This record gives sequence, structure tokens and C-alpha cells, in this order.
Amino acid sequence: MNIAFYYYSDINPDRGGTERITHFLAKSFEKEGYRCIYIAQISNGEDFEPSKPYQYFLPDSCQLSTEKNELFCHKLFKEQQIDVVINQDAMNVASSFFTKGRFPEVRIISVLHFDMFGGCQHLVDAFKEQYLKGKDSFSKYWIKRVFVSYYQRMARKSLCSLYRQLEVNSDYVVLLTQEAY
Repeated sequence: MNIAFYYYSDINPDRGGTERITHFLAKSFEKEGYRCIYIAQISNGEDFEPSKPYQYFLPDSCQLSTEKNELFCHKLFKEQQIDVVINQDAMNVASSFFTKGRFPEVRIISVLHFDMFGGCQHLVDAFKEQYLKGKDSFSKYWIKRVFVSYYQRMARKSLCSLYRQLEVNSDYVVLLTQEAY
């Protein structure tokens, strides 16, 4: 089986958690006899391991959901005989790009690396940050603080819609959990 990992930027295990786990998974799969490649939208200009696993960059680095990128992926999947795409960036626009409807030739596994509703619980901090950066006035900041429960419900509703869409458009969805199964 051949596996393609998608992440917004190139995979460097020294840079971040998602990159580190992606690299670890690829190395583990390769030890089991699978072949892995990386697909990214942008390059950070770092070349930590030039020969293996292979890193491919989408031709349109400015916008993910373009016909040019879609045609590139279809061609790459065929040439590299890719069976599975593991979307390591499922919380972003990649969730609407890597879909089983758009790429029926591969299995789509979407991975959520963060607490699904964690951002909803920290809206007050986000409001404060907006105010401190000068993006919101003092009065707007306090109005948001007073109505924080409303904003939390709206954020949760929006995320639920995103997760439903992710479930419909993926063959599998992998969630962060504290339980070992």
C-alpha cells in the first residue's frame, strides 16, 4: 500500500507536533513495508532529508482548492500508485479539498490533531488578544465578554457543521482522544 500525507507546509520533524507525528508515522509505515510520500502546499525552504520520504509541492501555493492542484494530485496519485491520503490538516481548508468525491481513486483519512471544541472554551482569551492587538475597541471587547456564552454556542454550532462535512467527505476521521483503543 502507498500512502500520501498532506500537510499545509513541508514536513520537518524538528519544527512542530503535527510535522513530528507525520514523520514518525511515515517511518513506522515504511518499516512495515508501505511506501509514503508527503504533499504540501508551501515550502519552508528546509531540506532535512532529501531522498526519503518524498516531498511534493502543489503547483498553486497561494490557494489550495484550484483546478491546477486537483489535476496535479490526480496525476501524482496515479503515478505513485497512492491508495490512501492522510489529511493531517483537516481543520483547515484542506477539509474541503481532500474529499472522497473529488478524489474517488484513494481513501481519505482526515485527522484532527486538536481538541475539537477547545477554541470555544478559550474565546475570552481570543477576545482579549483581539483587543490588545488593536483589532477591537474596548467597548466591543466588553460586549463580547458579556455575551461570551452566545459566541461560544455560535462557534460550537459552526464547528459541528464543519465536522459533519468532514465526516461526509472522508472515508475515516481520526480524533484526538485520551483513551487508548
